[in-house]
Amino acid sequence: MGEAREIRAVPTAPAGVRPASGGVRRAAGQGSAGQDDAVLWRLQGSAGNRAVGRLLASPNGTSNRRAVAASATLGSLRPLHRAVTVQRSWIGDRVAWVRNAIRAGNWETADPPGAYYVLNGLSLDDMVRLLRGLTSSEREQLANNLEEHGGGSDRPRIHLALVNASAPAASSAFRELSERLLWAIRSENFTTPPDGAFHILGEATSGQLAGLVAALNRDAMDALIDRRDQARNIRGASEAMAAIERRRGRGGPTRSEQHLIDLVEGGAWVRFFTEFNGMQEFDQLRFLRGSQGVVPSIRDNLQAANGIADPVRVRYLLERATTSSAASLYVDAVVQSYSWQPKYRVEHPQDLSRIIRFGNMFEVEIDINKISDEQMSEEAADKQFHEATPGPGGFLWPAVLNRSTLPVLWQAKQRVREQQERILFDDVLRDGILVVQYFLDVVSPVAHGFAIRSLAALRGASLSERWMKGAQVVRGRMPHQPGSGYATSLGELAEGPILRRYYPNARSAPPKFRAYDGVEGGVATETLTTEGPKAKRITVVNQKIKGGRWISIKSILSPNDANPENVRKTVNAALNDMYNEAHNPSLRKPSLDPDPVHPDTFYRMYKETPDRVTLHIELPVERTPELESAARAAAKQSTVPAELPDFDLVIKGTSD
Repeated sequence: MGEAREIRAVPTAPAGVRPASGGVRRAAGQGSAGQDDAVLWRLQGSAGNRAVGRLLASPNGTSNRRAVAASATLGSLRPLHRAVTVQRSWIGDRVAWVRNAIRAGNWETADPPGAYYVLNGLSLDDMVRLLRGLTSSEREQLANNLEEHGGGSDRPRIHLALVNASAPAASSAFRELSERLLWAIRSENFTTPPDGAFHILGEATSGQLAGLVAALNRDAMDALIDRRDQARNIRGASEAMAAIERRRGRGGPTRSEQHLIDLVEGGAWVRFFTEFNGMQEFDQLRFLRGSQGVVPSIRDNLQAANGIADPVRVRYLLERATTSSAASLYVDAVVQSYSWQPKYRVEHPQDLSRIIRFGNMFEVEIDINKISDEQMSEEAADKQFHEATPGPGGFLWPAVLNRSTLPVLWQAKQRVREQQERILFDDVLRDGILVVQYFLDVVSPVAHGFAIRSLAALRGASLSERWMKGAQVVRGRMPHQPGSGYATSLGELAEGPILRRYYPNARSAPPKFRAYDGVEGGVATETLTTEGPKAKRITVVNQKIKGGRWISIKSILSPNDANPENVRKTVNAALNDMYNEAHNPSLRKPSLDPDPVHPDTFYRMYKETPDRVTLHIELPVERTPELESAARAAAKQSTVPAELPDFDLVIKGTSD
């Protein structure tokens, strides 16, 4: 994977002296080098680029003659006239290069020079002057192609120059204000008055704000949106951010980005990760930040990146794209809450879990015993902080996990140890899984959304604790007896007895669960959520089952329908359901079990990465070779089993 893109033009502060880009090109046969250049450099040093530009534009004016005469050792006016001729020719050459490049659709090549290649090396003054030498139609073509074809150039500055070039030449106040805003964004000065970006936006008049918003390209707007929380306490800034977010929302993807979106939506994961992995990191983040709708699909299919891209690195990019870049991705700095379940992933009933969990898009687990009680010097710990690398959950992790490098996680470890010594759950865990969680919320001394640039701030963090208790979910729970209202069709009525008969250790899935009717084994974890309207809030026990054997039951109800053709149709329909469930993440959130497990408490089951899947076909007649052959032929001819975990087909009849 490539390194982050390096913008060719280094941003220049709007205040201070800025020599004209590239100096002065001398025509053949004109005076000696030194004197003419000295004239221009001294003028620029004393008066600035714009003043020199006005002087050069009309060198015969009386006031200009006085300025030249007062500038000490400038020599005669003849060398100055030669410099003016050369300067005009220099801009004119570049106008011609850009115009020819636009006609040829040449945007970024060096030889012949592409349009953005020429613009990218100029100061903003020179860029605006050059662009004003083009027609409005030519400037429009440059603007329309900038996002698609300007990836190797400084797009925010070129966009700003295009907006200024289209404004009246006399609007110098807007020119300076818009450049101040871009410089503030580039310098990551968002809140320091008076030059912080949010102060500039908040103090702008309605007319100025409309122009400033138009002068921001997509990257500059994204930088502001990432830090919008910091605008809340600055007068007028929140209203300005609303205007920026409205404009940003109207911008669609580029053609290349739409191509990647199409690959994601079409499930072409090998091709997507191959192309995504070949992009520069800057463009990867740009795509993810501008295509938030496909981020959940990418997250859910990261296993397809194995062998193509580093899944941990992709997780890191997903986190960066969806987390404010003003906040550090260092694991101890960004996590706001930890949870611990006493019986999570324990091998012996008498054990208590050592695992704490946290994370935003990706759930991360860590054994608290991996965080050492050892300490190191502040200098050594800060070195670990600054050299941290992407790891689990897309966070940045130090190479050494101890009290000094992870002060917040180490505190969480101590709190969990205290609870382990204090609690006894055996009496309440006899009959089921008690959904009980211990939460640790981080109280940070640094305001949320601001960068944490050293471990010193993290050492001042503290933790607040709370317990959340819910209902019991009985192990191996089976469907109610027919007639209870649990099943909504004859097929569902048949599933419970089949599970009990052939899979006695399975737990049943709730009604309308996608594709599957029960699961054997697996590791179950539970979390509680509060859902529903304010007038009738309910607690939901969300049980995620990872691994195990997932069972899909399909019954042919009538003996008259038990023929080879119907058996084939039944197998194919079931396989299609299993395929859609595996490849369409939007279908995965199941409905609630209609029967409460406790007053105002309901159950929802999630399937995660099964070890094995079984399709069970139940016949209302004896299992004959002809019927079994039809079922197995349908499964063999289908391409679906090859795209599922370890697959097996079970056919049972009345005599089995």
